[in-house]
Amino acid sequence: MSRGWSQKARFPLFRTKGPKTSGITVAELAVGFTVFGILMSLLAVAFISSRTIWERASSSSTTQLGLRKGFVSIAQDLQGTDFSSVRVATGPISLTGWDGDVLWFRSAVDPTTGEIVRTADGHPLWQRNIIYYSVVPNQHLDLYGFLCRGSADLSGYESQCPHKILVRKVVDNPPATGPGDPPEEVLSDVTPYLTRPAGLAPSGTAQAGLEDVSFESRGLLSFRAELAPNPQWPGEVRLQLSAAREEEARRSVAIGQASLEQYTDRFSFSIFPPVQGPVTP
Repeated sequence: MSRGWSQKARFPLFRTKGPKTSGITVAELAVGFTVFGILMSLLAVAFISSRTIWERASSSSTTQLGLRKGFVSIAQDLQGTDFSSVRVATGPISLTGWDGDVLWFRSAVDPTTGEIVRTADGHPLWQRNIIYYSVVPNQHLDLYGFLCRGSADLSGYESQCPHKILVRKVVDNPPATGPGDPPEEVLSDVTPYLTRPAGLAPSGTAQAGLEDVSFESRGLLSFRAELAPNPQWPGEVRLQLSAAREEEARRSVAIGQASLEQYTDRFSFSIFPPVQGPVTP
């Protein structure tokens, strides 16, 4: 007897499937682009901030270097005079208001040896007059590519042009002063010497007794001087040099057309001229 039997469909216990394909949804793309945008924004802010800090530091360093150069020159010259010989007045007017102050005094320093010279009885032998003043140079448009409009502050001083030059002049008032000659007198009027230079290089002029011209600092905003402003310090010459951080300022304001107060560095100092006559026992 034949035994019948039925065949059943056999199904494997485990079914193999093809590789699963995964896709990126629109929501995931949106999140990715959002995160990427935030990161790029943060990087841009950091880059701009670091660049601003670098420009500010670089501009401030250049400005401070110019101010210190002017300070060193004035401080060194004032070591060769006495307080009674120092004079201060308002300087020239190039745009609107005074360009700054003018400081002048006689010096007992021999221009050849650099030493203080005295007479046989111990008094200083005054050799020369030294003049410092700040001024806006001529040919401003050619030098800087634009013109500063200029504006006077409440004290009457020009406060917007950052291109002033600190000029130093040495004058041997005729007749020339030598070892056996009478001492030099303090100049009573320095107005003829307060000229505007034609450019950024010193040049001689036909002014009486003028021996030397030099620029001790450039890019100044102002030069101010006071004699004994504090009664407790009667022999004090107080000075202030100011300069604007022009490279930093030009990103925000029109140079020469607006206030530069927030971009201004100031260097204030006091000198007590030490030269005196013979000490009587």
